[in-house]
Amino acid sequence: MSPSPLSRTELFALVVIDMNGDFVGGRYLRDAALPVPGADDIVAPMNTLFNRLMRTTCKLALFTRDSHFGGEYEKSPESVPFPGIHCAVGTPGHKLVVNPELLEKRSITAFYMNKNVFDSWGTQHTGATEADVPPHQREVYRNLFQITDESGVDAICTRDALFDNMWQHGVRTLAVCGVATDYCVLMFVIGALKRGFRVVLLRDLVRHIVHDVDTLLDMEPADIAAHLNPGTDAQSMAQRQAVVAAMGGKPLSAHNLTVTTSDQLV
Repeated sequence: MSPSPLSRTELFALVVIDMNGDFVGGRYLRDAALPVPGADDIVAPMNTLFNRLMRTTCKLALFTRDSHFGGEYEKSPESVPFPGIHCAVGTPGHKLVVNPELLEKRSITAFYMNKNVFDSWGTQHTGATEADVPPHQREVYRNLFQITDESGVDAICTRDALFDNMWQHGVRTLAVCGVATDYCVLMFVIGALKRGFRVVLLRDLVRHIVHDVDTLLDMEPADIAAHLNPGTDAQSMAQRQAVVAAMGGKPLSAHNLTVTTSDQLV
């Protein structure tokens, strides 16, 4: 892992993971369904970062949102470690509590991607089907893992097309922040590294549930895989193998990953 901060001239995209009301909680949503400890403390500094970024180096921003639906979540394997629906589409718990408009004011385009599993690089295979989703929310469900406008209804392009386009235009670095460090942030980082991107993880703008940044850096891939997929059923074991393979059998500290702080990004 390189200790150096992001080069002042390096092109990058900002990726903000799951700053939904239900994960942030605190002063932003008092009755949050699944608040990550300390997540409300990173909202204001994250907005400050948005106000400081420059279009000359930050080419775009992507906001992911955990997104669940009545009739869908209870069929998800993620409902076992985290029972009870959270980030339900159409509720305050699904809405972002950070302000993407601050980026738009700096001419940095914000894109959105709803997802219903930990892994931003995955697909909506939770055991549910579109028929399980309330009819008025099915259009949002169809656009899971697609790049959309803020509503989640109007698809702009596929997820892979967005990242391919970044690569073609010289954006090889992704600056990542959000929650939770040891679940959705972690899985995004692993997938981005596998796809050849350099990842800059902003340690002051992430919060964890079980494992912090420093612990994750040196955990063995098999231990990370077991943390993400604790079940012993065939599906969980297959997912563990996929995580180990994506990490190339090496801890995160051996990959093209820089851990820095937001004030070093600009």
